[in-house]
Amino acid sequence: MRVNSSRHSLSGNTGFSRRFVSSVIAVAFVLSGGLLGFVAVRAEGFVVWTGEAGTPDWHTDTNWNPARVPDDGHIVIIRKGSVVECNYDTKAVMLQCEGDLIVSGGILNLANGSVLNGGRLTWAGGTIRGSGKLIVATDAQFVIEMKARQAVLGMAVENRGQVLVLKGDTTVHMNKGYTQTGAGTLIYEIGSDGVSVPLVVGKHETLALGGRLHVSSVDGYLPEEGKAFKLFQYGNDVERSGVFDEVTCSEVNKRFIAQYDFVYPGVVVNVKVVPEDSTAAFWESEINLRAAAGSAKAPFPVGK
Repeated sequence: MRVNSSRHSLSGNTGFSRRFVSSVIAVAFVLSGGLLGFVAVRAEGFVVWTGEAGTPDWHTDTNWNPARVPDDGHIVIIRKGSVVECNYDTKAVMLQCEGDLIVSGGILNLANGSVLNGGRLTWAGGTIRGSGKLIVATDAQFVIEMKARQAVLGMAVENRGQVLVLKGDTTVHMNKGYTQTGAGTLIYEIGSDGVSVPLVVGKHETLALGGRLHVSSVDGYLPEEGKAFKLFQYGNDVERSGVFDEVTCSEVNKRFIAQYDFVYPGVVVNVKVVPEDSTAAFWESEINLRAAAGSAKAPFPVGK
């Protein structure tokens, strides 16, 4: 009888401790700035990825502690070194990700306060949507490698780390807007002349630019002189502000220079091929083309 009583007492204390720790974690997120808005969090509101089932499947309950698939309002914690794949619909969770999360299908539903905190989110299929903003923190990556011709991102993105648009051959509808701070980098890959409009900003949303744009040529592709690519497309009802602080390019066979213009209805990237025998004087002249602060047109040379 004493043992049973002790077990009952221990179970009760464990439940109380779990609820208490959950509350402390939720408060800590608020005070630390990780939670940027109110999220309804349950008393036992955190679920931590363990991978104990031996698979990367989000939807296997034994991959989580406690052993349950995350539900509405849960804080989902994915620690560094973990690899998780989501290919079916999820409940609306607040994501705190330091590991690798791959969305290959279904709908990843995220609540406000979701942060890639040094981790990586790879969007390879399905849809991502949610309230508030998805924060891509410093040293984190949001990789867009959709294969479909059309993809819908139903959540605002604030880029303080890196957003990579691989190949640039998918039109991504950013229905809730895009913000890039001075610490952020947007990497835009081009691999052929037939690139579609990759990023379409939704009506009455925000496009705020800063930080760095890196144009990366892949698969041995070298753009022709004067080739233009649309990076963003938006209407006159979009609230646009800011410019990229720096533009850099990759090197393939020859170097090339990218510049961008805000040309209604969008941001257009133009390229200029650099002669293989370019001299220091050539580079100096290109550097002098750097636009004045606040200008919408800003050509920059590739790093030598």
